[in-house]
Amino acid sequence: MGKRSFLVTPNREYDLDSLADKNADKISLGRGNGNVIELGDREKDRSVSRSHALITRSRSVTGPDNFYIRDTHSTNGTRLRRGENGYVRISPDDPKYLIDRDELWFGFLGPVFYRQIIDR
Repeated sequence: MGKRSFLVTPNREYDLDSLADKNADKISLGRGNGNVIELGDREKDRSVSRSHALITRSRSVTGPDNFYIRDTHSTNGTRLRRGENGYVRISPDDPKYLIDRDELWFGFLGPVFYRQIIDR
């Protein structure tokens, strides 16, 4: 029994484990073509940068894999909210690991949720 990780946007659910398998553990997010996950509408959601953020999987031998997110110098930033705590801005130099029910905002696009589901 393991855990599967998902990113849930207002329009779609993404299986991060499958995407990481296909993309050498790196999942690019942004408004532009060529991102693994294209966020928002290219014309309407201008607060999302073409190359906005990167999710990286860190493989674990002893437990479940972890996913980390970092901003890739986007114009309007990436923010994380965990539980009742306020929002934390994610910087390019300080990636944050993701835990179940984290709320993410990419510019003004959100909420986007990180979810972990137990595989049975």
